[in-house]
Amino acid sequence: MLPATADVNSLGQYLLNPLAAQFAHITPAGLDAIRLSLSNSITYMFLIGAVIVLCALVTSVFVKSVPLKSADQYHEREEKSNEPSRE
Repeated sequence: MLPATADVNSLGQYLLNPLAAQFAHITPAGLDAIRLSLSNSITYMFLIGAVIVLCALVTSVFVKSVPLKSADQYHEREEKSNEPSRE
């Protein structure tokens, strides 16, 4: 169907311009097979991406909200840990 030297860029150009001279030997059935394969692969990749995004959304809903410390609280705790013990 396709020559062994056909690269991805030339296939894309063929899909855009099916009258190109270097691809004149490809039959319309071959062109339909290429377009169907490309369409299916893009569809599956978007479906997989949608599943990943949905999983991330569900996971983010169940993450516990933890308030952050203010700068004063952070430094106050640091100062207490630096004080020598009174024993």
